Amino acid sequence: LLRQARRAVEAASDLAPEVQYYLVYAGNRDPTFLAELAQTASFAGASHVVLADSQSSMTPTSAFHLTKRIKHAVSPETIVAAHFHNQMGLALPNTLASIRGGATQVESCLLGVGDAGGNLATEQFLAYCNHCRNMMGRRPSEEEDDELFPLCSTSNGCPLPASVSLAEDVARMIDFCIGENQPIVGERVFTCTTGIHQDNFQHLGHTSFAPDMAGRSWRIALNRHSSRKSVRVLVREHLQRDRSSGDIDVVHEEGLVDAAYSYLSHQLGEVDSTAIIVYCDTILKAYSALRNDGVVICPTTVGYTLVSTKDGAKR
Repeated sequence: LLRQARRAVEAASDLAPEVQYYLVYAGNRDPTFLAELAQTASFAGASHVVLADSQSSMTPTSAFHLTKRIKHAVSPETIVAAHFHNQMGLALPNTLASIRGGATQVESCLLGVGDAGGNLATEQFLAYCNHCRNMMGRRPSEEEDDELFPLCSTSNGCPLPASVSLAEDVARMIDFCIGENQPIVGERVFTCTTGIHQDNFQHLGHTSFAPDMAGRSWRIALNRHSSRKSVRVLVREHLQRDRSSGDIDVVHEEGLVDAAYSYLSHQLGEVDSTAIIVYCDTILKAYSALRNDGVVICPTTVGYTLVSTKDGAKR
């Protein structure tokens, strides 16, 4: 096999200025032999030696050590590249580990499209690179990965939004189904529905991935798991915009928040903010009628209920 590899690389070098030799099924083969094979291909004239984990058999630890071993085996002029599949969801961490081990070329596909679980998703890799650069100086130096990513320079503009847009076009062209929570491009990947996330993402956003780097934005969705704070923000913004509601004091505003929060707690699915606003407006109209006329008729699950103030019947 070593002899065949040498002959193949020498023949290819006579036909092309660059030759890439792939160490396929790298996670299923003997590392010592792979290092010897990489060295043979390199000294036969291969410009690149590619570590290809064809069946997603590697972990970040094994990817790091094998890449480092191959890097030491090949000539200094030979580029070591990383090519990882994603059956176990490890394409990105394996690629990052391989870079730390000495790889200077990364192979990826938009949306991770590819055989055997797909390949590293281009947009995910770019997102990680840009996030690390954005975090530069905001965390301990031993955690900074910015120096690992010279291929992701943003000097001519960040390529991430363009890759996300192109990925969406590709998905339409090849009829590829993008999962709701697929990193970076999924419809709901930047949607917050639970209270703990809604209340904290704004405070901790400076240390989290900024979706606007990918042309996306955070979205607050209300359901029975949402927080009072999120409901209060929606109600308060609506009252500030809606002059017709008049001057609502804090006590009545909190009452409105209580009513909207109670309404949400009985809903199984996501509730559009417009529906919450309509609900609040209905309560405000009922309150206004009760305050001005003393009587209001309220629909219930079994019919209607007549509600009146203490002296409402006299009016």
